[in-house]
Amino acid sequence: MESIFTVGIILFVGFLFGEIATKIKLPKVTGYIVGGILLNPGLLHLIPRDFTSHTDFITNLCLSFITFSVGGTLFFPHLKKLGKSIIWITLFEAEFAFIAVAIGFLAVTPFFIHLAGATWLTVFIPISLLIASLASPTDPSATLAVVHEYKAKGDVSSTVLGVAAFDDALGIINYSFAIAVAAVLISHNTTGVQFFY
Repeated sequence: MESIFTVGIILFVGFLFGEIATKIKLPKVTGYIVGGILLNPGLLHLIPRDFTSHTDFITNLCLSFITFSVGGTLFFPHLKKLGKSIIWITLFEAEFAFIAVAIGFLAVTPFFIHLAGATWLTVFIPISLLIASLASPTDPSATLAVVHEYKAKGDVSSTVLGVAAFDDALGIINYSFAIAVAAVLISHNTTGVQFFY
């Protein structure tokens, strides 16, 4: 019964904040995000802390629907017409985000991580690469929600959805590269920092 009540709270708060967002001329997904932040188990304690650990199946199911929906919007004629612009936007957006975050973290990690024997090769560069790899992909669910809510059609929405799909693929490549390089660099680590993957 407690699980049903928790799901009811989540649906009610999501609906309420979605409607509030609509009233102030914002996309509903904005309200959903604000509602999710407020329902954080560490903030208001309305949702039990262990509830999120039991929702892996639902999370994976939702992600598969989102990925399928984004893939279903990529029609070949649109891709043929907008292919070059989608590829260039994806490359610049994903890779510049990766490079900018890596450089930013390389600049600040020595000031925040104080471990005995920490060096650039064994701690700072691996951490910076791993965090930077998370900056590459964009969340297609928010994009898809806005496109569906406003029934947007045309070159701009096709380009945005195409970029959202392709930069997720590029994000996976960046993460694979980062985890491989980090694993090699920390293999000689003597500070006790370990990454599990």
